[in-house]
Amino acid sequence: MKNKLIVISRYIVFSVFLAVLLCANNMCLAETPDEVEISFVFVGHIRGPENFTINSLLPYFVKDVKEVKSDLVLLGGDSICGYVTSYDEAGLEKEWDMVDEYLNQIGVPIYRVTGNHDLHSNVTKMVFNRRYGPEYYSFVKNDVMFIALNSTKLCPDETLDWGNIWKSGAHLPNEAELPSGEQLKFLKNSLKEANRDMKINNIVIFMGGLLWGMPETKDKWWSEIHPMLVSSGKVKLLISGEAGNDSEDSYLKKDDIVYLRNGWGITSEKDFSLRGTYLQIIFQKGEKTPEVYTRFINLTPEYYQSLMGALSDDTENQLIGKAKLSRGEGISSLNKVRMIARDWIDSNVRLYNRQNNIHMALTLLGIGLVLLVLTVKAFVGGRR
Repeated sequence: MKNKLIVISRYIVFSVFLAVLLCANNMCLAETPDEVEISFVFVGHIRGPENFTINSLLPYFVKDVKEVKSDLVLLGGDSICGYVTSYDEAGLEKEWDMVDEYLNQIGVPIYRVTGNHDLHSNVTKMVFNRRYGPEYYSFVKNDVMFIALNSTKLCPDETLDWGNIWKSGAHLPNEAELPSGEQLKFLKNSLKEANRDMKINNIVIFMGGLLWGMPETKDKWWSEIHPMLVSSGKVKLLISGEAGNDSEDSYLKKDDIVYLRNGWGITSEKDFSLRGTYLQIIFQKGEKTPEVYTRFINLTPEYYQSLMGALSDDTENQLIGKAKLSRGEGISSLNKVRMIARDWIDSNVRLYNRQNNIHMALTLLGIGLVLLVLTVKAFVGGRR
């Protein structure tokens, strides 16, 4: 019996050692705040379901980000609904005021790019420029250059009634557009500037539209824009706020450039999520690859209660059911463990692409099977 316990103890020690080794090999994120070059938050598509509404996740996002204490916040477009009736300048100002009332509580610099809801007509452009400056720009923070791009094609047709067109469900002529003309020139000059400046080691590009994944832009993106970014040698990260294909567009790494996107996607009263997410991105000093956390927004029962009065009975019942699930009510113990494990992984393990996740899962499964076989052999041998 004593020998059997010794053998089992050795297997346990070996397993712990293996786990520590995996963490040391960059599978897990170790918090080393003294070595952080810059930490920032990115979130996209935070608009409400219709004009003059606030996304119900917004107050909880603000609370979470204040606790994270990042250096700055990047907004990935579609911050307002934006399709007000005709060209209502005052209405657009009101929508921006409603969003900013919450965002300004975070207390760190906020940098915005436009989505198709924020920028689609000359009037929306004028309002945005007056409040926040140009649609594309760059700035430097520590050793990182941030480049903000406008990904939306402007429609100058003053006869369109955007509000009614959108409500009718008809197609709107403000499609995604690759950088061209003056914006393309700006992008090239920014890359050259970063290459000349020896103090800049990393470049982050963020935008509203998923230019590398949308049918009308992705071919030219990969054939024309991506090679230009690779040749710069300093572009490490591209982030989009527009919704995309979860299985393809959430994470992509190509030629040592990481592509990410994040968007809440809550666009109607029946299209809501239990919890929204945002990205926390950290550049460590001396590291070439940024660390990326997927952060879940922590919601409270008051969040669900705040929606009840405006929802139909059918939707209310669905929401009550989801609220119970979020609190672990009415589900099996196994599912509770799964929820806890998922939350821990999403908050503490670096975001990898799907292929790496599968390889890592198979590796750990194989190790687990080997340990199981060895343990069984130890028991069998002990009985002899």
